[in-house]
Amino acid sequence: FTRLPAGARITRHLDPLACSLRLHLGLSTPNDPRCSIEVDGELHTWRDGEGFVFDETYLHHARNDTERDRIILMCDLERPLNLPGRILNRLLRALVAHTVVPNLPGDHRGIVNRVFTWVAPVLGRLRRLKPHHPAAYRLGKVLFNTLLVVGLLIGLDALLSVTTQLVGQVAGVVL
Repeated sequence: FTRLPAGARITRHLDPLACSLRLHLGLSTPNDPRCSIEVDGELHTWRDGEGFVFDETYLHHARNDTERDRIILMCDLERPLNLPGRILNRLLRALVAHTVVPNLPGDHRGIVNRVFTWVAPVLGRLRRLKPHHPAAYRLGKVLFNTLLVVGLLIGLDALLSVTTQLVGQVAGVVL
């Protein structure tokens, strides 16, 4: 469920991953054209009991210029794809799940968010070196970036290994 308060706007944005299609079903809406979403130049007005599906990769934005909150059911629907596309899509969704940022206390945090919580103070201390110890700052920056690249390569290697195993299992071939 998602709420768009009276007078609120959601700025233009799009989903670059194309993992899913998005369903909006009006539950408690102003039933007014001033409460709408524009997707790729096409205007949709939310109405109670009515729904529509759109492709999140298209530029979209929303507004609620009424005095009443809009509440809808918002669901992601699996995009219809061929077998290799479905495998890649599921891998991308699993990867994105590791970047989750909690909205409320008790919400799940992705591993990337947890790692950044530890890394941010280190980067802050590193930046404080720059004015007084530029050589130490440059060395620290090179070391940090090297560790980051090595970590990404290890992660990509693990992802490639899992992908190869999945494709092999789906195709019935041991790779």
